[in-house]
Order: sequence, then C-alpha cells, then structure tokens
Amino acid sequence: MNTLKTDDGKPKLSPNAIYTMVCKNYYNIKELLGVVCQLLTVHKKVFRDQCDSSDICSSDDDSDISNTQRTFTVTFSAEEWNNIKPVTNICKRKRKGVVIGDRSYLTLKPGQWTNTVFENFHLHTRLPCRISFKRNQVSDNGLSYVKVEGHCTNCESYFAGEVVDKPGENEKTTMICKYTATNKYFCKIGSKRRLLGQNRQNYLNSMIDNGIAPSELRKDAARRIMNTGEPEPSHIPLANALRVAKCREKKARLLHEDPYTALSMMKYSDPYRVSIHSIGFDPFFIHYCTPTQIKIAKTSSTKNQKLRVSADATGGVCNRISRVFDNRSAYMFLYEIQAYFSETPAIPIEDPGAITRYVYIFSKIMF
Repeated sequence: MNTLKTDDGKPKLSPNAIYTMVCKNYYNIKELLGVVCQLLTVHKKVFRDQCDSSDICSSDDDSDISNTQRTFTVTFSAEEWNNIKPVTNICKRKRKGVVIGDRSYLTLKPGQWTNTVFENFHLHTRLPCRISFKRNQVSDNGLSYVKVEGHCTNCESYFAGEVVDKPGENEKTTMICKYTATNKYFCKIGSKRRLLGQNRQNYLNSMIDNGIAPSELRKDAARRIMNTGEPEPSHIPLANALRVAKCREKKARLLHEDPYTALSMMKYSDPYRVSIHSIGFDPFFIHYCTPTQIKIAKTSSTKNQKLRVSADATGGVCNRISRVFDNRSAYMFLYEIQAYFSETPAIPIEDPGAITRYVYIFSKIMF
C-alpha cells in the first residue's frame, strides 16, 4: 500500500481511478482482492442449500452442477392471477402476403405476467439470475392449461412453468416450476431485468406524481424483497434506469417539445382554454386563472367595495426557456395575485412591469 502514495504522502490514484480499475477489472484486480472467489462461493452455497430442500435435485459432485434441477411450486393469490390471467388476442392470417382472415388465441396478460412470475421465482429460489421469458402457451383443451418458458441471459439456465388445471373464479392458482442449472451457472451480480409493463408504470407514478426520489424507491424495494446479506436481485432497477425512465416519461407527456408551441396548443384546447388568457414571446409571460377563481373574486368584490390584491413572486419554479441561436430567456418568476379584504399587506415585487401587466389583465377580467 505504500507504493500507492507519493513521497509527500498523497495518493497516486484518485478515488475515481480506483473505482474504474475495480469495475473494469484492470490487471485482474478482482482476483487479487478476492472479490470473484467470494461471490462464487456465496452463489454455490445458495444453490446447494436450495437443492437440499428441493423435490428433484441431481448432482454427483459439488463442483459440477451442470445437471442440477430445482423443482418447486408457485402459488398465485387470487389477486395476482386476476392480474395475469389469459386474455384474447387477435392477429391477421396471411397467405402469400394477402390477409385472408383473423385468428384469435389466448395468452397471459402482456406486460404483467413476466414480472409476476419472476417475483415468485425469486421468492422461492433467492437466486440472482436474470430470467428472460420468451413465450407462454394457453390452451383450454390441452393437457396443460398454461406453459411458460424462459432462460437466464447470464448463466443460460432454463426455466419452465406449468399450470395443469384451469383455475376457477377468484381461486388460488398453482404453477409447477423447474429450473435447470447449466455448467455456466454462476451469475454476474448487478445485471438487471428490463423495466417493463405495470411495474414500470408503478415506478413512474411514484416518481412523477408522488415526487419520490429513485434512491428512496430502491431502498423501499430492497427492504421489501431482500433478506440480510443477500446479493441484490435483478428485478430491483438501478437508480440511473429510474431517472432515465422518468425523463423519457416526462418528455412523452408533453404536448410538444417546444414550450412555446406547447403553450399555444394548450391555450386552444380543453381544459386549458378557459384558464390561459394571454401568452408573450419576448419577454416571455403567461397569464392564467381558472373560472372558479374569477367567480370568487367577482362575488367578493360586490360584497366588499374596497377590493385589494397582493402579489408574491416566487423563483425557481421552472427553468429558463431556450430560444434560437442558443439564446435563453431571463429568469422566470411565478407571480401569484390574491384578493385581500383587510389592511393592505406588504407586496414583494421583483419586476414592477410584470405586476403592472398582471393588474391590467386582472382588471380586464374582473370588470
């Protein structure tokens, strides 16, 4: 360790450089630190312990687990099964490029069944595998009602699930699962499943609508899913993946990527057309108030002859708008004007011109 320091005692490598060396495994530093050996031992012990309690487990040697198979039964609650129960899909039948009719078939609910099956798989196995489900087959008249297949994208282990009998309405459903490990069993910790379907939407609603930070969502998921000392499972998304999903969702919810065009569209569309009264380009401004606010102000002004208003300027509400030629607008403030029916309060004013315009628009609306 002394060779990592200079003569004056300062480190030769920065913390970021050391972090990169360990992540990229430069100079086989993970083997020197014993990180890889420790992780492999943990994974082998996890699979061995689970094989001892499994229904079917065959392995001649602890060092060779290529023929090891784990069999377990997953029980879906009535609510879980109702969320993933088969739905009817319709596709076009073609012959030589010509549509000759439609074909309907049953499949588990898209965007939902993969997350539910994998959560139950991890609950029973506690393995860090990242299973990718390829297909599901649903048959009312076959030997099995539902069959699902998947494999781990890291260790190439094979997963198969089967629901033999069709469940009744609001009944629990059992799925017989088989997980076969290959000779490349040991999985890389940190690999993640894609954030899809209802699971993705739940995370987006928590971040955008409820204002919960991605780090807090990860902590909450870890407390709910993981046990002490376990490696992080693949269905807990990374914080960066949550941030990217949040950014893309917020952009998708915009009417237009240009803020001026989006405001113009809002001004002439419901339900904003009755609230947005005027928009300015340079300098930028927007005057808006709801019909309920106008009605209350008019009613109060008839009962109280001395109607006073107070204005409060708040900064940091939104970012500056980018214009052409990399020109950005000035800092914007949110001016909130309130009716006041007692002694005149103190009015913090950042821009007297803006207050004048607001009072002018307010007087046109009121009178």
